[in-house]
Amino acid sequence: VKFMYENLEGFGEDCAIDGKFLDTYAKPYEKEKCKDNRADHEASHSCKTYQMQDGTIKKEWHYGYRAHIICDAKYGLPIKSKVTPANNSEQTELDNMLKEMDNNKEKYKLEKMQNLMGDAGYESGKRNKKLKEEYNINPVIDIKHIWDKEEKYKEIENQMIVYNEEGEVFYIVDLNNYEKMKYLGYDKENNALRYTRYSTGKKIYRISLETDYRIFTPIARDSKKFKKKYRMRTEIERLNGRIDRDYMFNDHFIRGQEKMELMLNLTFIVMLTIGKGHIKNKQKNIRSLVA
Repeated sequence: VKFMYENLEGFGEDCAIDGKFLDTYAKPYEKEKCKDNRADHEASHSCKTYQMQDGTIKKEWHYGYRAHIICDAKYGLPIKSKVTPANNSEQTELDNMLKEMDNNKEKYKLEKMQNLMGDAGYESGKRNKKLKEEYNINPVIDIKHIWDKEEKYKEIENQMIVYNEEGEVFYIVDLNNYEKMKYLGYDKENNALRYTRYSTGKKIYRISLETDYRIFTPIARDSKKFKKKYRMRTEIERLNGRIDRDYMFNDHFIRGQEKMELMLNLTFIVMLTIGKGHIKNKQKNIRSLVA
């Protein structure tokens, strides 16, 4: 990891976070049924819930462990990982990993991280605020839709402005006539997003992130930049796919949290070492398994 920071341009600036289930195929431990102890004593059950576009809820059950992984979203290489029982909170482990990175400045360069991409499982106004104020990291995290279906807009205090849960901002022209506003960028000095009206473009309106840290982030949710950065999150999904396919975690006989973490660490050591070799040999595809 240290080599990558020193030899890859921009390594660690754009990062992605995800929790990956590492299912165990051993039997769940039950005292009544596992008299010979041939079971996985440390694994746990967990359920992942998906909200589909049609509003239905899909549930996916897992038994085993969860790998919490931070990777570079440009190069697709792992930076930091941790293995826990499957039911450990993704949000809590993200906080723990960032703290560990901050405390180990010799290995990790957390100050290089500018943007952190994550799915809606990491969404939290409190976390968005912490990322920006404590670590100076822009949260580029998807949002859960938790507003009441009848509540389409919320008003900005003392301004003729409303916003929706997608982060879009509108100027109130008159009753039932809302004009979408133009985003002008982040005002660092005032910790606010700047907007103006498309129709006039004269006056600049500022919306403090403190208004709603869940909705308003330093990179506005409805901006092209936010969408572009969030698309980089797919790199960690590719990394997860390589773990299953190329390093055969889809078909394993590992039991116990320590062994699972050991095998994941070995996987990442191999992955990073191959990348280091490709860099030294000036090969372009640093993720390739072929020398």
